[in-house]
Amino acid sequence: MTRMHLNWIGLKSPPSIARKTLDGVFLTFAIFYFFRGITLYFWVTGEEEDESAEEAMPANLYSLTLIVDVFFIIYLIFVTTRGRTAVRHNYRIPGDVLSDCCTSTICHPCALSQMARQSANYREHGCRWCSDTGVGEEYDREYGLGIIEHPRHPVPATMDDRDLI
Repeated sequence: MTRMHLNWIGLKSPPSIARKTLDGVFLTFAIFYFFRGITLYFWVTGEEEDESAEEAMPANLYSLTLIVDVFFIIYLIFVTTRGRTAVRHNYRIPGDVLSDCCTSTICHPCALSQMARQSANYREHGCRWCSDTGVGEEYDREYGLGIIEHPRHPVPATMDDRDLI
């Protein structure tokens, strides 16, 4: 998403905002897994062996975790569909939004794999975990993400000097 200049909800953004995409996506996943952890806690600590998480949790809390689950699934499909559409438009790949939505819904890992493969040359650039673009920082300018140095906040010289999640 960062390479396509999309923010955490899949909207086109300036590079300075797109660089923070990983932060927004990470926060969204953290909220989802927090509620999954609560559900798991009640399921494991249920009073009876056959008791499900639904029966062990307070009704309001269980309803809230279901709502978070539904919104998270909708978020994943929505953002992946927007990402696929941006990749198709950028690289002039035939298709439409309906096929992007169907692919994102039915086979989410395949959709993510196609987007990553289409938007970077991993044979030449390799890949890099915990980076803004998924490739080394020396290729940031190629994706329009050249770092603009701010006088009060000097830019780290190498990837090792950057803050990683």
